[in-house]
Amino acid sequence: MPSSGIHGFIGANGAGKTTTFKLILGLLPIEEGAIYVAGERVIYGQTNRSQTVGYLPDVPSFYPYMTATSYLKLCAAIAQVPRQQQEDLCERLLQQVGLAQVGQQKIRSYSRGMKQRLGIAQALINRPKLLLCDEPTSALDPQGRKEVHELLTSLKEEMTIVMSTHLLSDAEQVCDSIIMLNNGAITLSNRLSTIYERYQTQVIVLNFTNTTNAKDCAEALDASDWCVVTQQSEQVSLNVATITSGYPRVIAWLHGHPQFMPALTIATPTLEDIFMEVVQ
Repeated sequence: MPSSGIHGFIGANGAGKTTTFKLILGLLPIEEGAIYVAGERVIYGQTNRSQTVGYLPDVPSFYPYMTATSYLKLCAAIAQVPRQQQEDLCERLLQQVGLAQVGQQKIRSYSRGMKQRLGIAQALINRPKLLLCDEPTSALDPQGRKEVHELLTSLKEEMTIVMSTHLLSDAEQVCDSIIMLNNGAITLSNRLSTIYERYQTQVIVLNFTNTTNAKDCAEALDASDWCVVTQQSEQVSLNVATITSGYPRVIAWLHGHPQFMPALTIATPTLEDIFMEVVQ
């Protein structure tokens, strides 16, 4: 896996995402195969992963009576950060995750999004090479999700980030590559741009300003032998053999029928469309 970037770990509930994270952390025994992190083999119960791996669980737990600063100092002490470095480290981390102004407030007063950012701060204490985030935005409102996305994006040049999620729209927004898990096995793994190219549909969409024009165009195209026509509301979809051969034919047809002036787009599958195709 690359030493930087955000990599989406996606799959249905029960596919094995959290279990895989626990295997990487050395919290579960590995029954078959081997896992290496930064060249070091992971051994159940014997590997100190805190020096190379940061972990944000799905629902991070905090001591609500503590302030963010005191909580991070406790985590730094547990991680064996030298005492003289702890204060500067905590201030830097709070600044990095956007909590510097509320570092002295009790954690009980924090929103869920603020707690997620504090959870990321504790996962960064030892400057890990690998950051595992288990469903980091699953229970957040849109603003909280945006804040976590921006934070992870700001970190992706410094480390490898693996983010498990069932919110495929989140993966589309922030991930550089995707690892798709189904029934405990990887069914698809590649850069997101490559996946889109591989699963590109052969559909050209004509977008009209009203339903009447769309219907008239669909009826006029229906006799063509080079496309399959479907019309829905103000859109006419043309399923062609290939985009390369079909697009010029659409342009030529429209030139011959100047009464139609639609906007043209090529239908792009969403990550959800691709996921459903792969798992089925």
